[in-house]
Amino acid sequence: IPTKITSFEISSEVSPVLQFWLNEANAMNKFIDEVNDDLIVKKIRIIEGIVPEKWHKYKPVRQMTRFLTFLNGKREFIIKYLKKTDEIVDEIDISYITNVRAFFNAYLADYAYRKKINVSSLYYDFSFGEGNEHQSIVISNLTMMNGRIENNYLVQSTKPFNKLPKLFCRISKKSTNLITHNPSKTSRTFICPVYKFVFDPNFQEPQHKIIDNDIVDNFVLEIPIQTDMPEKIWVMNGTSIFCNLPAQFVP
Repeated sequence: IPTKITSFEISSEVSPVLQFWLNEANAMNKFIDEVNDDLIVKKIRIIEGIVPEKWHKYKPVRQMTRFLTFLNGKREFIIKYLKKTDEIVDEIDISYITNVRAFFNAYLADYAYRKKINVSSLYYDFSFGEGNEHQSIVISNLTMMNGRIENNYLVQSTKPFNKLPKLFCRISKKSTNLITHNPSKTSRTFICPVYKFVFDPNFQEPQHKIIDNDIVDNFVLEIPIQTDMPEKIWVMNGTSIFCNLPAQFVP
């Protein structure tokens, strides 16, 4: 089990982005405390290298070796961005993020703060592709259910799950023309929901709230994707994007 993330000396003001990464570190430390308590105090045993089911809420994998590899990778990932929060230096493996919705909100708020503009005037302009894109947050490790992306278009797939190309997230300012900044107004766009898990492991906890402030807790955001097919087809198919998949579903 990795050690907890120790505190860092913060020489600058706490920006929305820095606060986000501090929250991610605190969430990981809390989980490490829980794991150590389970092993030392509650004497939970690791049988045949299988991850205890109650830990699946952090990463839905069964093999303990993969689980530990993930925890150590996540720890290094958080520390990197705690040390350098002013920019995204690499593409973001979305499976390492605990609070994905807060991640997107933090970078939007930080951009508004630095540019001294109202955050309500900003939005994310999303596109899929390979390589890199200037001034975009690049997200990797997303998976789509009942669909796939081809040349930045949503098309049908014979497989239930498909790995997606990189997601480029460019922060843009809204235009006075609603159609310009809101692709949902176009006739051939599917507003695709993004979720953290296929099956939310937190649902097993008795105190878990499925809906909080009118938002399904497992829900992250929506991404408008161009398509040549009517939106109702994708809605009926349950087409959606996920940040984490159980190992048996990984394409």
